[in-house]
Amino acid sequence: MENIIYENEILEIGIGVEELSENMIVLFGDNVPDSLKDFCYLVSINDINGTIQKGQKLNLDDKQFIIDNVGDLAQKNLGELGHLTILFNANKEEMLPGAIIVLGNNDIKIKKGTKIKIFK
Repeated sequence: MENIIYENEILEIGIGVEELSENMIVLFGDNVPDSLKDFCYLVSINDINGTIQKGQKLNLDDKQFIIDNVGDLAQKNLGELGHLTILFNANKEEMLPGAIIVLGNNDIKIKKGTKIKIFK
């Protein structure tokens, strides 16, 4: 049985998300600063049940990725702000404090209602 650490869904999509790197997804809660709103996928601010760690899984709808690295502020920002940057196949040198790196290519079309899940 899977141990779900975090669950959410995309509520709104900023009009400029396509301008970001294809290997990056930025989530933000409803308190997103206006200057960033157009570049984010908006989510509600949900509780995190456990610690996000390397080796866990991230699902975007039915597409599964393995978490390869977790930034120092990723969990705090996600829990308090709904903010998380997901980097696909990034080098650890590209790591941002509020990001996670996942293995795999971002070949999913994220839409309103896309489900996000982090689990063991």
